[in-house]
Amino acid sequence: MPNSKLDQFIKNSQAAENENFCLSKNDLLKSLDEVPFVHLPSFEQYKRCEIDKNGISTACIEADWGVANSGTVVIDSSKEEIRLASSLAEHLQVVLLKSKLINTIFDIKDYMKKQTEKDNAYIAFITGASRTADIERILTIGVHGPVKMTVFIIKDL
Repeated sequence: MPNSKLDQFIKNSQAAENENFCLSKNDLLKSLDEVPFVHLPSFEQYKRCEIDKNGISTACIEADWGVANSGTVVIDSSKEEIRLASSLAEHLQVVLLKSKLINTIFDIKDYMKKQTEKDNAYIAFITGASRTADIERILTIGVHGPVKMTVFIIKDL
């Protein structure tokens, strides 16, 4: 099916200049050895490192949802360490379960309502590397978030 949620997500994510890979769980787990920060609850994989104002080289975190029509990942960043990892990593690796792909943001309105009722709720919508420009139209990448983003889509658990 050429217009599947997966195809649409990858197309829109690539338009934001992300790398996208469809992997098995085992292939993903083999790739985590060199990553200093890992937060993957579905895989029971956690690795911590100090994250300060200087950032970290790479962080690998799990997305709660992937929005096909925009290539955006939705991440509950209520925990400070997740917020820091997603915004201060030079290279952000996001793991998205294929079963968590949705068509539009409106498909998770109940999730959003539930999450935002919590104290200190913080939901991040990340479509790609951070981009900003000044009044002189000079584009800078990585000022307010990652310089590079890779999405690992896991087809099986």
